[in-house]
Amino acid sequence: MKRFTVLMLCLFVTSLSVAQFERAPDQSLKLTAYHLSSAEEALFQVDDNNQKSCFWYCWDISASLDRATLDENNWAYGTLPDGTGNDCGMDLMAAYGDRGVYFLFQVTDDDWQGLIYPEAYGNDACELFIDQHSSTELYGSIGSAAPLFIDLSMSQLTESFAQFQIRFGGSEPVENFRYNLFNIHVAGEPWLSNPENFVSYQTVRIDDAEALYGIRVDILDAEGGVTSVRRQEWFVPWDVWGASPGVAPQSAGSELAMTFGYNDLDAAEPNSFTALRWRLPGDPFHKEANPISGAEESVDAWGDIAFGMNLDDFLEGEGQPVFDEATAGAADHAYCPGWIDVQVPINRWNPRSSNIVKTQYFTPGGRMLKVIDGALQAPSNSVILRKQITADNRVVITQGIATDGKISYAR
Repeated sequence: MKRFTVLMLCLFVTSLSVAQFERAPDQSLKLTAYHLSSAEEALFQVDDNNQKSCFWYCWDISASLDRATLDENNWAYGTLPDGTGNDCGMDLMAAYGDRGVYFLFQVTDDDWQGLIYPEAYGNDACELFIDQHSSTELYGSIGSAAPLFIDLSMSQLTESFAQFQIRFGGSEPVENFRYNLFNIHVAGEPWLSNPENFVSYQTVRIDDAEALYGIRVDILDAEGGVTSVRRQEWFVPWDVWGASPGVAPQSAGSELAMTFGYNDLDAAEPNSFTALRWRLPGDPFHKEANPISGAEESVDAWGDIAFGMNLDDFLEGEGQPVFDEATAGAADHAYCPGWIDVQVPINRWNPRSSNIVKTQYFTPGGRMLKVIDGALQAPSNSVILRKQITADNRVVITQGIATDGKISYAR
């Protein structure tokens, strides 16, 4: 059951006091996400031999594509960074499409720490907070008859927030992540005294996340064997943001509240960690002292993800190669090293079966279909796209019609 379906039905916690916000929210921090075509969304890959999905290579060739960078200037609390500039840092890139939102976290850390205890998300882990409202809507609700914050005197958590915490790990594989959300069972309780009471903590196996929530996560090492850099790419479907399943509520120019950070633990200081945050001096979960002034203050902890223009249109405006869905038998995605994507007419070219290393099936809108007991799970007489990946990294997409659980291809 999707958690936000439940969240949207719960009542606001009216018994909690709401403090007056101390200053106007800062609207300066936004991260632009770029729109993907359905064919580009279908290129999102998990467990693909440590390769990030093809569309992320656009950020490598275009310095103008927006990304958010955290470094020692984003220190929020905990241990001060060591001042070398190499202690820890993070880049975040974002894209979106009909299915949901895509993120690429790229982290630099000079000392990767393993799991100290089962819930150790304070060490070498990235954090993402999202909400189904924009930050303008969140802060504009303060003092209204229906405020969206749970209790501003303690935190800037909302009853519709979600928080994801995923570790990068030491030498062991990363298998779990934590999915935190508003605990609907505490509504109206008089004993609430800190933000911990507001939150339901759910540890989820990454392998189970797609079946449970539609979320997909790929844990990647650095490209080129650079040991100080690790990467994660995430897919978060629209319904986790509060939309109806399969419905994209966003269009170019719209925004949703978001913020994020990185927690760094070094072996030399095992009892504390460094918190880097996009918003300073804290995040929605904490009401912290400002590390510069020392004063405790209510921080405008939320920024926004801004849903921007089509990725191909942006690249075309820069004179960069784009994904051409109409191309037949020619190379696409020149920005994606090691890949050749080919859109071919039916039966124009079929790879030898012995050369195919992976076959996947999609709807024209980019939703991946499952094969259970040899039968394709698709409505009869529906259009299906078959994606075949060969040993030499060619990608061939052919079209057919689903009939009795199988695909019939035109002759």
